[in-house]
Amino acid sequence: MTNEYPKNDESHGGIGTFVQNLARNLTKKDISVSVVGISNNHLDETEIDEGVAIYRLPKSKAKFAKFIFNSNRIKDKLIEINSREPIDVLEGSELSFAFLPKRTSYKKVIRMHGGHHFFSVTLEKKTTFWRSYQEITSFKKADALIAVSNYVGQKT
Repeated sequence: MTNEYPKNDESHGGIGTFVQNLARNLTKKDISVSVVGISNNHLDETEIDEGVAIYRLPKSKAKFAKFIFNSNRIKDKLIEINSREPIDVLEGSELSFAFLPKRTSYKKVIRMHGGHHFFSVTLEKKTTFWRSYQEITSFKKADALIAVSNYVGQKT
């Protein structure tokens, strides 16, 4: 799960590149990979990138509580994918699982690149209630954790 999977005509950062490299290499080992995220626009987009199925879901047009609509779209897409081909592992960042069900037929793994808490501690800034709530809730729903470095894992 990520909204940052690279798109040819848009700039992207390290998380998107990381996920793209991981996903492409998994497909080379005959592992089926789907990437689900919210698009930067209001369009529903599907594409295949070197064997990786990418689903960019339309972002909510709501003025408030967009996270509810966006989370429901992601949840519905995961149910659809899982009904076609069972998901074994769902991987996402620190906030990814906050609004997904705790009990699923697949394992959920948080990949820590440095989320809200990490950067708050590192930059000696105060955490915000809403972001902290999302991270704590997400971590409680995860089956496993992995960090891109020992430093990120320890600080988080």
